[in-house]
Amino acid sequence: MNHLTNRLILRILISLCLLAVASHGSAQQSFGGRPQLLGEGTLRTAAAGISLAPDFNPQDLIRKEMWQGGTLQYKPYNIGKVVPCSIDFATSAELISSTVETDIYRLEIEMEQTPVGINLYYSDFFIPQGGRLYIYTPGGDQLLGAYTHETHPRHGAFASEPLSGNKLILDYEAPHGSAMPSIQISGVGYLYRSILKAKEERNLGQEDASDPARNKYCQLNINCPEGDEWQEQKSSSVIYIPVFANGKITLCSGNLINNIEGDFKPYILTAAHCSGEDADKNDPKTGEFKGDFGIGQSNMDQWLFGFHYEKPRCNNSDYAQPAKTLVGAFIRTYTSPYKFSDGMLLELKEDIPLDYRVYYAGWNATE
Repeated sequence: MNHLTNRLILRILISLCLLAVASHGSAQQSFGGRPQLLGEGTLRTAAAGISLAPDFNPQDLIRKEMWQGGTLQYKPYNIGKVVPCSIDFATSAELISSTVETDIYRLEIEMEQTPVGINLYYSDFFIPQGGRLYIYTPGGDQLLGAYTHETHPRHGAFASEPLSGNKLILDYEAPHGSAMPSIQISGVGYLYRSILKAKEERNLGQEDASDPARNKYCQLNINCPEGDEWQEQKSSSVIYIPVFANGKITLCSGNLINNIEGDFKPYILTAAHCSGEDADKNDPKTGEFKGDFGIGQSNMDQWLFGFHYEKPRCNNSDYAQPAKTLVGAFIRTYTSPYKFSDGMLLELKEDIPLDYRVYYAGWNATE
C-alpha cells in the first residue's frame, strides 16, 4: 500500500469516534415526520402498556467481563443483552384515536431496573402501504421514524435503534379501516453501557466511564485537530451493533470499502472478533479454531449499522449517535482472529441511499 493509503486507513481505523454517510440505492430506514398525537392521548387499558424485566443482573455481566480479562482485540465490546418476549403489535396495541381519515394505535413498552437505553428486535416487520410507525421516548425528546412500507418492503427480521431511558412508545398511524401491520417484537435490548446514548446538549462535557476510548486507548477523535484533513474520508466509517443467538449485544466498527468494479456495492471491512467467536472453541496450544462459525442469518438480519457517528467535539467522553442507519448484512469472507488475521468482510443487505452521502475507502493490492 502506498503512503497515502496507509495514512488513510490508519486515520480511519484509529477513530472510533466518527462515522458515515451514503451512496446509492433506494432503501432507507426512516422518513421523518412527527406523530400526530405526540404528547397527547392516553391508554385506556393496562394491556397496551407492557412491562418487562431482565433475567440477569447487568452489573454481574460487567464484573464477569472484567474478571475474564484476556486480550481485548479478540473480544467484541459488550453493551447489552436482549430480553426475549413475544409481542404482537396488532393485538397488543390500543386504538387511541379514530377519524374518517386516520386510525392511531399505541403500544408502550417499559423495561424494569435502570437500563441506559433500550431498543427493539423483530421476528417480522412489515408495514402496509400508507402506514407510518413512530417510536419515541416519553415527551418525544428522542424520536425514530416514520417507518413505512418502504423501510422494509418484505416480511422478515428487523431491528430499530437504541433510545435512552427505560420506556418506548410506539404510535402507528394508518388510513381509517386499513389492514394492521405485522410487527412481531421478539426481544427488547437492555443496554447497560451508554456508548450510543442519544446526543443531547446537556450531555456535552459529561464524562462516561463506559466509553472504551476514555483514558485507556490512544484513539484520535475525528473532530480533534489531527482530523482536519480527513473530513471527507471520515464518512467511510461505520459503527454497528451485532446481536448474537445468546442475546449478547455488542458494538463494533468498520469501513465501507470500494471494489474493482467501482459500483458502490456496500462492502464493510471489519474485524472477525466482532462475530463473537468464542475463544473456548480454539486449541489452547495452536490457537486453531475448532468450532463452527456460529452466526445464523436470522441474527445478522437484525444487525444495526450506523453512519455519520461522530463526537460533537474533540472529547471522547461526549455522547454521540449515528445520523443514519440500515439493518442486516451477509458475511462474504471471514478469517478467525485466533492464529489468523482477524478479518471479516460484510455486505449490507440493502444499497445505501444516495442521501446518506457516504465515502468508500480505497485500497491498493500492489506490493
